[in-house]
Amino acid sequence: MTDGDDHDAELDGDRKTVAALAAQGDLLTKPRLVDHWIYFETAKARDRFVDEVATLGFTITDTHGEAMPPNRFCAKVSSVTPVDLESIHGVVMSLVGAANRHAGEYDGWESPW
Repeated sequence: MTDGDDHDAELDGDRKTVAALAAQGDLLTKPRLVDHWIYFETAKARDRFVDEVATLGFTITDTHGEAMPPNRFCAKVSSVTPVDLESIHGVVMSLVGAANRHAGEYDGWESPW
């Protein structure tokens, strides 16, 4: 995927998730814990990603190697942020960029409200 394709795909996914939260009455601008999942082919790539995003203020909440190949090494990272479209999409794209630099695949986010 090209950077533009990544942006468009993630923006579409973020719009859908934000719309679903809004439809349930979520106050999107209220900061809350948001979890993100990213998958990698190797533990080394995952660990380099984790090192990078930790410097950006993300909390590393889990790393494991239980997903299905080819991307079997997972990093679950979290941050406290609002989930209005502009805020969450900026966070997502920073993680997509870091994942791309380490041959990873961003797999989405979720948040309680």
